[in-house]
Amino acid sequence: QVSFGISANTFLLLFHIFTFAYTHRLKPIDMTISHLPLIHILLLFTQAILVSSDLFESWNIQNNDLKCKIITFLNRVMRGVSICTTCLLSVLQAITISPSTSWLVRFKHKFTNHISYILVFLWSLSCPAVVT
Repeated sequence: QVSFGISANTFLLLFHIFTFAYTHRLKPIDMTISHLPLIHILLLFTQAILVSSDLFESWNIQNNDLKCKIITFLNRVMRGVSICTTCLLSVLQAITISPSTSWLVRFKHKFTNHISYILVFLWSLSCPAVVT
């Protein structure tokens, strides 16, 4: 399952990178959609490291408490950012498909222009939330 998930997310991420490279236009939803597979790839890697006993022996993670805590911290941060990015994608899609008479139209240009700042905010929000 992990290898299929990593390969599918890698394909999706590379597809969006190549689409951006050839069209040189990035739609607001593209940044969020390409951010999601990146997070899922990192999440799957950290999950594979935590689950695999062979990697524990080769990296000596069980004997090194700091490495174990860092991998667990990264896994929890990635899970939180994944949930937040999925919610952000849902909000962005709701704003995008809203009719022009809806009150969500006011946020369409504001929200789409600040996607990168919102993603950085989600990262910064997830890191301290995991520590506590």
